[in-house]
Amino acid sequence: MIQPGRNETGPSSQDRLMRHSKRLYVEELFSKLQQLQQLCAVADMDISYGRAAEIYRIVHSIKGSAPTIGFKQIGELAQQILSSWHWARQASLAAVPEEYDDAFVMQLYRSSSLETLPVLGVLEIEIDASAIAVASSEQEPAPAPAPVVIDGQVGHLELPGSSRILVIDDDAGLRAYLTERLELEGYMVDTASNVQEAMRLLRGGNYQLITLDLMMYPQSGYEILQMIKNDQAIRVVPMIVLSGCNETEDKVRCFDMGADDYVIKPFDYEELSARIRRLLQRNREYELLAFRDPLTGLYNRRFFDIQIEVELNRMNRKPASLSIALIDVDHFKMVNDTYGHQIGDLVLQHFGQLLRESLRSSDIVARWGGEEFVVILPNTNDSDAYKAIGSILQKVQHSPIVTTEERSHSITFSAGISQWRPGLTVEQLIQRADYALYKAKHLGRNRMYKISSKLRTDQSTTGSRSVRKVIVAEDDRVLRMIMVDNLHSAGYQTLEAPDGETAYHMLMTESADLCILDCIMPVMSGLQVLKRMNDEGTRPARTKIMFATGQDLAGTARESLALGADHFITKPFSMQEFEKRVRSLME
Repeated sequence: MIQPGRNETGPSSQDRLMRHSKRLYVEELFSKLQQLQQLCAVADMDISYGRAAEIYRIVHSIKGSAPTIGFKQIGELAQQILSSWHWARQASLAAVPEEYDDAFVMQLYRSSSLETLPVLGVLEIEIDASAIAVASSEQEPAPAPAPVVIDGQVGHLELPGSSRILVIDDDAGLRAYLTERLELEGYMVDTASNVQEAMRLLRGGNYQLITLDLMMYPQSGYEILQMIKNDQAIRVVPMIVLSGCNETEDKVRCFDMGADDYVIKPFDYEELSARIRRLLQRNREYELLAFRDPLTGLYNRRFFDIQIEVELNRMNRKPASLSIALIDVDHFKMVNDTYGHQIGDLVLQHFGQLLRESLRSSDIVARWGGEEFVVILPNTNDSDAYKAIGSILQKVQHSPIVTTEERSHSITFSAGISQWRPGLTVEQLIQRADYALYKAKHLGRNRMYKISSKLRTDQSTTGSRSVRKVIVAEDDRVLRMIMVDNLHSAGYQTLEAPDGETAYHMLMTESADLCILDCIMPVMSGLQVLKRMNDEGTRPARTKIMFATGQDLAGTARESLALGADHFITKPFSMQEFEKRVRSLME
């Protein structure tokens, strides 16, 4: 039986946590690289000092954070780029120098872009290499996906459940006829007699096909076609238009608006039935290619990205609870290394099947990537989600996940659970679940962890008046997460600010003991935050401020101290140095 240790501490645990951080950071780097490539290639008419300042801010962020997370070469390349854009530094901190008129800025911008583009090419190669290295360190390259074995037979996965069809027609007789015939063939059928009812059902249900009467009253089928065309969640559902109009103009208009087929009334039901079967089969094939993971048969990351947006849009119309769970099979690489990838594939297949069978039909299970899975639990708060995932954890703890002729194979998993709250974006909801998963693994794996408060803090510390509160103002998401986790481990509560404006408002409204203020941030720089508080006389007396700055900005560090910062730390810094500085300030 494969059982991970419960108490993972020391270098090996820290190495694994750093690999996780590197993976997240590399994803961020690709996004930043794309931004830089676009900014360096703008047309002359779009060149501005503000865009130059944005380039400087992005590159400066990379230069400071990349070496901290272990990407020294990337940090050096960022430093090389930064030297070409040093003239834009002042705009990233404060005002534009008076001598920089439009013509001069354009000349500098073009010259700096020409110097930067070749380095960006090298940077892209380095990021690609880093991504490969990180992936290799986390898991060996997987072999071609093995076929799914069900009841001893090898074959392709069919989509679970019967297809649900929505029949939209204002003719009650035809509506009833179609319903009866379709139900006899095993379909689940809902009906609507008007546009309002149809849109209500479409936005609240999950349909595999729609039949639409074109000529309805008082609103026609064209209005539904237009609404569906504008709704990202519904527009992918196959649609057959049923119409008595045989004019070419109507057919072309319907196809242009997104209809998949056009059947003339009166029609032969056998022909319509054949068209429905073909559309459903085609959509299954497309779904298997686009939205299904070939190994497990579960939904994939792409489908999750679409569906979570659909669920949140639905809740905006009709408020309800929603939670997500990120699940990671513990020590999966050990399974592959010890027993081979064929057993590893079977573990993932059987675990995916267990998730699907153990949860409700309304829950959405997807493979997140590698040995990670994600579950969307609609109409579920975090406590109920915790119970639902906990029951699955108990199953794998007490029963083998795979049994072969040679032996039985058991696993455990770690899970992070987060409940959606008003105001949270999809990215923030996922980040909270990802952080909860990170905590579950950090605490020893084979467990779950949920984020239930508005702050990213342990439940044991939430609401405790004796716990010190720290604002972390840093626009680099991964570096911010690492600092936050170190603060949590030391027993602090944290608030996160991705830009200077947010940091300023937190300083004004939160009784924080410490604010870690990055020098270069969007909207307002760290210096601008300090200067604004000085000008207004609003600097909180109880809040100490530690200014974070790069090695090339020694003057900025001195300026921050003059503006009231209590201390500064120079990037790149080690977490040991960071913890020591924080502890010194708190004492």
